[in-house]
Amino acid sequence: MQMAYSPYGGSLECVKCIYKREGIAAFYRSYNTQLIMNIPFQSIHFVCYEFLQQVLNPSHQYDPKSHLVSG
Repeated sequence: MQMAYSPYGGSLECVKCIYKREGIAAFYRSYNTQLIMNIPFQSIHFVCYEFLQQVLNPSHQYDPKSHLVSG
């Protein structure tokens, strides 16, 4: 949909066409790749965020600055 002169008139038309040509599996083709990339990233991000929250905000009070820095 982002390329110039797209053969599709809209998102729904694109989804219907892909479903007709390739089936439902086409929408899940990169699912394994997404999991392989996101699980390690989210695990590290969560651990770092919680550690920094303990260091920067030990009282666990609402503090947007500590959330911004930790994030």
